[in-house]
Amino acid sequence: MLFRYPGLKEITAEKLHDKDPTMVIRKAVNGMLPKNNLRKKRLRRLHLFPDDEHPYAANISYILSGPCPLPKRLEDYTMEEIASFPSLFDFPGLSVHRTENTS
Repeated sequence: MLFRYPGLKEITAEKLHDKDPTMVIRKAVNGMLPKNNLRKKRLRRLHLFPDDEHPYAANISYILSGPCPLPKRLEDYTMEEIASFPSLFDFPGLSVHRTENTS
């Protein structure tokens, strides 16, 4: 008797999220774990909750703040700020001419 594989079954993340909101993250973590005997044990320890309600709220002592603000880009500085910035080295005979950015 010959059995044929029915083909690749695909489901979009949106449809999977509609069925179970935690399944998208669970499948992503499952794909990142090493393929060995500890995989099932590690997935059992993964606790995902579809909303902000969870039984571990009393254990949270503080919430991590977000990342540091991004530094200003060179385009965000005015020509006066660039000119007043202290130079680290003074190279004799080397002249750099700065022009304003017209764009």
